[in-house]
Amino acid sequence: DLLYSNILNTRPAQLSDWEFASPGKRWFDLAAVIAWHELSASATRWLLDAYLGRPMAREERSALARAVESFQALCTLWSVEPG
Repeated sequence: DLLYSNILNTRPAQLSDWEFASPGKRWFDLAAVIAWHELSASATRWLLDAYLGRPMAREERSALARAVESFQALCTLWSVEPG
């Protein structure tokens, strides 16, 4: 997000989105890319194979599926109009 608080006073200026700037589970970051960009199943497999350098284990697929659901729920909350 291009907000004043996300602009770092450096030379050259840098941007940081502080909303998710914290240690977390890697599956959430991957889920955000997959869900936000609505990747197809084949594109998702390509991304994950490239990221992991191997096929995903069953537990990893389950963790990623939960992370995608969580990210989609978060997107739904973001879309709710206040008031």
